[in-house]
This record gives sequence, structure tokens and C-alpha cells, in this order.
Amino acid sequence: PPVQGGALLLTVVAVAMVGSVGYLAQRREGLSRGLRLFLWCWIWGMTAYILYGLGIPGTERIEEQVGTLGAPLTSLLAATLPLVAVLFVRGLGLRAE
Repeated sequence: PPVQGGALLLTVVAVAMVGSVGYLAQRREGLSRGLRLFLWCWIWGMTAYILYGLGIPGTERIEEQVGTLGAPLTSLLAATLPLVAVLFVRGLGLRAE
């Protein structure tokens, strides 16, 4: 499904917000860890946006359900995956030294 400029703008804002939350969650571990998590959230979110725009299987169904918000919502979901993974590992106490 084609995506429009408004969807890109909304995606960039949403992914940046998730990445900022990731940065804040990791900042006491050091600047590099916080920045690394921000970038991983950005990579996952924008990759999902690109794949959605390319029309991978399943995107038509998402677009039927949520309309033009399909790309931003898909990107938002993908951007949260690295954040959830880091918080899950931190909760288990399995930090890398």
C-alpha cells in the first residue's frame, strides 16, 4: 500500500518518542548504552515503515483495519521491540558486563 507524507511525519515523531524513552531508560547505564538503544528503536521502526511501504504480505489487511495509520502504527510497534527486550532483560537481571 502506498504511504503518504503525513504518515512518514507521524512515523518519525512516534519512533523518535519511543527511542527517547529508550534513551532515558538506559541513560544511567551510560551515554553510549542510551544512544545505542535509541538507534536500535529508530532502525526497527524505520525498517518496518519501509517494509510496510513496499507492501509485504499482510499490509493490505492492516490498511483495511486502520486506514492511513497503518504505517505509523506498524512502525511504532516495531520500534518498541528493542525497548521491551532491553527492559525484559534488565528485569531478569541479565545485564551484559
